[in-house]
Amino acid sequence: MNSPSVVSGALDGLSELAAELEGSIHLPGSPEYEQEIAPYNVAIRHSPQLVVSVVGVRDVQVVLRYAAAHGLPIGVQATGHGALEPVDRGILLSTRRLDKLAIDPTTRTATLGAGVRWRDVLAAAAPHGLATLSGSNTSVGAVGYTLGGGIPVMGRTFGYAADWVRSFEVVTPDARVLHVSPQSEPELFWALCGGAGNFGVVTEMTVELVEVSTVYGGAIYYTGEHLEPVLRAYRSWAETLPEHTNSSVAMIYLPPPLQGTTLVHIRFCHVGDSADGERLIAPMREVAPALLDEVREMPYAEVDTIHRDPENPVPFYPRGALLTSFTDETIDTLLRVAGPDEPIPMVYWELRPLDAAFHRTPAVGNCVGGRDAAYLISLVGLATPGVLDLTKAGLQRVLTALEPWSKRETIVNLHGSLGDEADRSRAWDEATYEHLAGLKQQLDPAGMLRYGHIIGLNAQHAG
Repeated sequence: MNSPSVVSGALDGLSELAAELEGSIHLPGSPEYEQEIAPYNVAIRHSPQLVVSVVGVRDVQVVLRYAAAHGLPIGVQATGHGALEPVDRGILLSTRRLDKLAIDPTTRTATLGAGVRWRDVLAAAAPHGLATLSGSNTSVGAVGYTLGGGIPVMGRTFGYAADWVRSFEVVTPDARVLHVSPQSEPELFWALCGGAGNFGVVTEMTVELVEVSTVYGGAIYYTGEHLEPVLRAYRSWAETLPEHTNSSVAMIYLPPPLQGTTLVHIRFCHVGDSADGERLIAPMREVAPALLDEVREMPYAEVDTIHRDPENPVPFYPRGALLTSFTDETIDTLLRVAGPDEPIPMVYWELRPLDAAFHRTPAVGNCVGGRDAAYLISLVGLATPGVLDLTKAGLQRVLTALEPWSKRETIVNLHGSLGDEADRSRAWDEATYEHLAGLKQQLDPAGMLRYGHIIGLNAQHAG
């Protein structure tokens, strides 16, 4: 146990709190505090009154009891990839040291703590010929990603990551420890799978793995001048792909010293025979001269090379929308408002089909939304000083122009920057949101869990 250097008058009872913890407390001004609060999106600046780094379930119970006794809100952070708004008071509960990881090759499951990243699970599962339903960046925390639904690289083949959860261990706001499964706590299980961490602090999760060791996948890059023919070819091509083939298309805006240069990026992942994969990608290889073609047979452990998301923290502003269709007229609109020559301070935008297994209802129901959408568009702009207002206005122009093809609903993990309760509620249909809001009021009536994609935000922030 590491006792804090208690700052007089900061918060009452810190010495007593420290005495109960196996983990550690970090106060503003310490190097450990700065390390713990750092998110992946460096445009977000957390400033909690204290950070508690927990090492076990009992620590989480202690923190929740302390927060309740002192009327403090709590934000939860593991790897920092899910930070969409500042934790500006109360406690930041760091779960990054909950690093339990166990693979059971017989049942094809992984049991993992809240601080485990997908890359750790993937490395442990690969020797058994198994893979995770991770997203485009395996440095993301597995639990937080899954609580938001989880959009896997292999999603057309296997569906959402939340569809493959077996059980959770969760500490509810009143400090109870529950084992949550479809059998033991069916309503809470439904809500945790896609409910964005509103109902407790998840300390452990068991997920089913898939039998995949290699894929035929990678990236093809073209220069930005080829955006229009690539987009038009991609739309027709994507509609023909079998569900074992996953893809997306993106426009990437390169940083200095290459600022002003754009790339078109095809992302491809075929789960199956490499010869079939090579045949399926062939039409996109013929659309325009490739600047770089990295598509090949590859171990699934190299999945990060398909999207090549930035490894280092960057300041960004994200938005997202679900589309009901993607037509020639949609392409015309997208080229007009988000083409290579548009003066929006962009990092990238991506268009991804959400059909095939994404549309299927899982054997055990959950609250993940978006199952009737055709495409997802994700927009990421720069949030550096001096350009954020331009970024916000530019991304809003794109979303407004796409409204004829857009749904009201979004998806939690790629909803983007958060607005008021009406905005946040769009991550679910109205009936699902009403059900989730009722459960939130039942389990967390004081709104202790108050940061992130929170349900009932307006009521929770009152007072």
